[in-house]
Amino acid sequence: MNHSEVRRPKLSLTAEVTLLASVVTALSMAIYAGFQYFTMPGHTLSGLLLEHSWHVLALGGLTYAVLHTVLHHQIVKPIRALFLKCYAVTKGDLSPVSITTRVDEIREIADGINMMLQQLRDTGVSGNLRELAAYAEEVRLVAENPENNLTPASQDLLLELSEKLTNVIKVREHAP
Repeated sequence: MNHSEVRRPKLSLTAEVTLLASVVTALSMAIYAGFQYFTMPGHTLSGLLLEHSWHVLALGGLTYAVLHTVLHHQIVKPIRALFLKCYAVTKGDLSPVSITTRVDEIREIADGINMMLQQLRDTGVSGNLRELAAYAEEVRLVAENPENNLTPASQDLLLELSEKLTNVIKVREHAP
């Protein structure tokens, strides 16, 4: 089994970091209790550990709550927004992504996605519009060519189609 196939329990980034911080708090308090045991005679190690367990619960709970809230709002929500934007791109949405975060790396990813989207808009849309414009012109030329022996209704339909395609192109060229 290679490294990518190893099954690990799923934890969110927020849960992973906050649990790690709580474990560090517990270990720190246990080390402090051991230090007190050796420097303050008359105390039992179990008594100090019990006394500090309340500190661990209070500090661990507070650390968990604060870190969870901050990480969720500053990291998890923006990353989720970037994921949803990437999903929207697969459905054709090429509008820029806008996120709110103080985390530089996440803003850099958002800037990179926006550069990619701009490139897609510049090349993809303009290329498609050029193809559509050529097609509209070809339809108009077919409709206006008397050698094609089109009925007046067919000719009108093709001219109308050419006009509508041209209007769509004009709207898309001026769209943001």
